[in-house]
Amino acid sequence: MDSQPRQAAHWATALQLGQVTQALSDTSTLFSLFRALPVPVAIAQISDGTLLYTNSHFEHIFSAPAAPALLPRTLAQCFEPAAWHVLVQALLQYHCLLNYELRLHRHPQSQFWGSVSLQLVDLNAETVILSIFHDITYPKQIEQALHDSQRTLTTLADHLPGLLYRCRLDADQRCEFISAGGETLTGYPIAAFLSGARSLRELIAPADRQRVRDAIQTAIASREAYTLEYRLVTASQELRWVWDKGHGVYASDGSGVGLEGFITDITDRKQSEEAARAHAGELQALLAAVTDLVLVLDAEGRYCKIAPTNPTLLSRPPEQLLGRRVTEVVPPATAANFLATIQRALTTGQPTTTEYPLEIAGQLVWLAATVSPTPDNTVVWVARDITATKVSQATLEAAEAKYRSIFENAVEGIFQTTVDGRYLSANPALARIYGYENAEELIASLTDIQNQLYVDPDQRAEFMRRVQADGVVRGFEAQVYRRDGSTIWVAESARAVRDRHGQLLYYEGMVEDITAQKQAANQLHLRAFYDPLTGLPNRALFQARLGEALAHAQQCDPAAAQQFAVLFLDLDRFKVINDSLGHLVGDQLLVAIARRLERCLRDGDMVARLGGDEFTVLLHHVHDISDAILVADRISASLKTPFNLSGYQVFADASIGIVLSHDHPAITNLVTADTATNTAAPDALYQRPEDLLRDADTALYRAKALGKGRYELFDPTMHHNALVRLQLETELRQAIERQEFVIYYQPIVAFATNTLGGFEVLLRWQHPGRGLLYPADFMAIAEETGLLIPLGYWLLRQTCQQLAQWQNQYASAARLVLEINCSTRQFFHPELMMQLDTICEQTGIRGRNLRLAIAESLWSDNTELVQQQLKQLHARQIQLGVDDFGAGYSRLRYLNDVPIDVLKIDRSFIRDIATDPRQAEIARIAILLAHKQGLAAIAEGVETGKQLAMVRALGCDFAQGYLFADALVARDAEAWLNQGELGLRRLSEA
Repeated sequence: MDSQPRQAAHWATALQLGQVTQALSDTSTLFSLFRALPVPVAIAQISDGTLLYTNSHFEHIFSAPAAPALLPRTLAQCFEPAAWHVLVQALLQYHCLLNYELRLHRHPQSQFWGSVSLQLVDLNAETVILSIFHDITYPKQIEQALHDSQRTLTTLADHLPGLLYRCRLDADQRCEFISAGGETLTGYPIAAFLSGARSLRELIAPADRQRVRDAIQTAIASREAYTLEYRLVTASQELRWVWDKGHGVYASDGSGVGLEGFITDITDRKQSEEAARAHAGELQALLAAVTDLVLVLDAEGRYCKIAPTNPTLLSRPPEQLLGRRVTEVVPPATAANFLATIQRALTTGQPTTTEYPLEIAGQLVWLAATVSPTPDNTVVWVARDITATKVSQATLEAAEAKYRSIFENAVEGIFQTTVDGRYLSANPALARIYGYENAEELIASLTDIQNQLYVDPDQRAEFMRRVQADGVVRGFEAQVYRRDGSTIWVAESARAVRDRHGQLLYYEGMVEDITAQKQAANQLHLRAFYDPLTGLPNRALFQARLGEALAHAQQCDPAAAQQFAVLFLDLDRFKVINDSLGHLVGDQLLVAIARRLERCLRDGDMVARLGGDEFTVLLHHVHDISDAILVADRISASLKTPFNLSGYQVFADASIGIVLSHDHPAITNLVTADTATNTAAPDALYQRPEDLLRDADTALYRAKALGKGRYELFDPTMHHNALVRLQLETELRQAIERQEFVIYYQPIVAFATNTLGGFEVLLRWQHPGRGLLYPADFMAIAEETGLLIPLGYWLLRQTCQQLAQWQNQYASAARLVLEINCSTRQFFHPELMMQLDTICEQTGIRGRNLRLAIAESLWSDNTELVQQQLKQLHARQIQLGVDDFGAGYSRLRYLNDVPIDVLKIDRSFIRDIATDPRQAEIARIAILLAHKQGLAAIAEGVETGKQLAMVRALGCDFAQGYLFADALVARDAEAWLNQGELGLRRLSEA
């Protein structure tokens, strides 16, 4: 039997029991009453169950279809033998109305589900069994179908989030599987359940544990599913109400071996229910004790009789309903349903059924009614509360709709495939990923997944191997074809689904299109390891490859290890090109150089751009230094050809530093020796990539210092010199902060007046350890490191302050000109004009008292920018002089293009002017050229009287040199201001 006796009166006993009791003394009246009842009724002896009376409904329900006249002779034949025994014992023990749901027999080969109400009554001084039956086969079928549907949906949705579990049916109930939702609900990691460290059973609240165990044992014994609600204690010691729907897993011999099911958190619902129970406790208790509602209605829907069995299923108290029509007391739609059902039963003369909602005590209750016609043109309306069934059905339908919605609307593709590689089912997302209109088209088209879908069928074979070996695969990445032939990257996860015997049924899983992620990863790789402008490897990738080359060399036998070389390239004059022609042309030049460098390399070699105009080359398998030199020569030769960029013909050259992976003794000798026959064994292998780059950069710096456009091989002395330079740079920075610099002044004598014409301002460094240092000792480093800018600004400010002081003290200083050397970098500095304006304004010095001496080489670069700067200086009345004229490019054309005031003839021409006619002629031409252009000429380095006489005879305007005075500190220079005719005396002596 499927249920225990319930101590509640069945509808028949409620309506008829009083009438039966009254009619027991009148047999004819009693049988008339039985015949009028719309349900199967039987009276039987209690001793052997012999049937004493049955009505037509009983004969209809228990007759065999093939032999309608073949009816059971005893009531016991309607039940299983064991069930009949239990029923009789219960009747004799309880002496009350008993209700059961169990399987009934029409005949030995035909069974059906029914509910039966039994009670002992006295008939003609004999105690007999009064029984009333209902056929409930259809509700049972619905219940079973809903159960099967839920199980199927749960299996299909096994990969979806939620606490799905499978555990052993032993004392520990160790989990064999638990979904990811287990951690969310319980707070314990999934691994703890799978390892046996935790079990779901131990998390059940102690107060609920025995109840849950008993319910599960009962379900297992009867091979039924169980639905439980209980509390779990989470990892944070929080009590959570859960709903547990599960069933047993059975071995082939029928014994229970495990449990599997689904658990969801219903804490919120429980709290709501508890609140509701607090307000309606008595009502809930009353509803739990009743079963059916029995009414008698006439053809017009008027309430004629109301049985007292279950008044809680009435919308109003019985006394308010009797004599009133349904249209007066229920909603119009429900009333219409009542009247239509009544008419249908009366018209057909057959029982009919209906379902309807009714608001009772503020709650919506669903009722299922069986309506049977009576001879007096009324109907017996028997209604049962089916709200719970409706809710369960709605819940299951909602769950099915939810899972179906997830399946249909998921972004990821979801599938089931056969073992041999055909799709059984697929959702729209999978069809969309593979480029098909719908899932049906995909299933029909792809009949061989391995060979039709996968770009590399071997990948599919590997995927299946893993699934078969491990049972599950997650995130397997592969390239597949879409319907249009294009390819995409997907990540596929799948598991093998087996029956309870371990037989493989099918595969199911999910697919995600990861093409965009793959492309993004490739872009990130390119950005991380390649220069976006030239497409060459960047510093990170170059250092990685250099590290790999070092690691490989370190693992080899030193005697047999192949050495390699690193070339460090820096473009000469790139900044000038970039500033003059613009960054667009500069970028084009870098790209063009990158392509030429690639063509200069051997197979297996690597070129990278470190940044700016710096490139590096890694040469593998270098036999000796000559191999590296050969590549360096090839690079230098390739750069000799001019570049045609945006209408400009651009010339570019590079300085190159070379270093081998092994240090070589006396490497500098290898430059001039016959490297092809050199057999010097490698000494020490470099240990770090950064050391190789450092030494290559050091060799590069040496190449630039020796004239640019060449290569240099690294030797250990370069590293020492680099350290010295680094130390000097540090000290130079400190010297600026500590103001260790001293300003000297060398007089410039004017021949026309035989007086002081001005001073050339000279800078010296009073080094705390090395004494007085001249510009040649530190200016190159200052230029290279950018320290020349703040140093030049300091020199300019100090000079103007000194001149302002002299002008306040000496009238002769009013027209005095101080000449200050201006480096190329300082000349092009964007703040130069602002600095000059600020200094002149603060010191009161006029522009005509300053002259900037600029190297001749500057005029050959960036003529337009030079003119722009010179015009701004000219507008401020600041004089301009060409320093060391004749020692540089000697491009005379610029003299017509720029506002120059003075040409300073280089001392190399003055040194031999008295003895070498050629030098004298050059000096004469320079002076003549200056005068033709309206410029003054200054002879530098005049040290003897003969030199003085010669330059004076050639018509030179000014002269300076040791003949007149050494470089003077400010205090000594003031003597020239006091002795205005001192220059004349020196000239007269000459």
